[in-house]
Amino acid sequence: MTHPPQRTCAPPTATRPVVLPSRSCGADLLDEFRCVRCGRCCELKIQDARGKWILSGEMCEYLDPVCRLCTVYAERDRVAWCGSVPMSIAGRDLPADCPYVAGVDGYETGLDYRRAK
Repeated sequence: MTHPPQRTCAPPTATRPVVLPSRSCGADLLDEFRCVRCGRCCELKIQDARGKWILSGEMCEYLDPVCRLCTVYAERDRVAWCGSVPMSIAGRDLPADCPYVAGVDGYETGLDYRRAK
């Protein structure tokens, strides 16, 4: 698996957020301001024998490890395993403490936070 070249950049902070290009105005742009660049949604998940989704320990090849930003963000809908925020919420794919799901009534993550061995 080849990784994109690393870029030199400072990670975002609460006082200096990073604004990413959005596919459209509106909800996508508002969602970008919620992201804290933790990268947990970019960790690949696998399904165990019980049908539970667990974290693989492997990050998406398109996640820049320095900036914690997607290197193919504008085209991320072409990446088979990358879902939109609404799809990820509906699929319960985000961690329970993710800012994207803050305020979503009754949200429970479908992830089991054990790591694959």
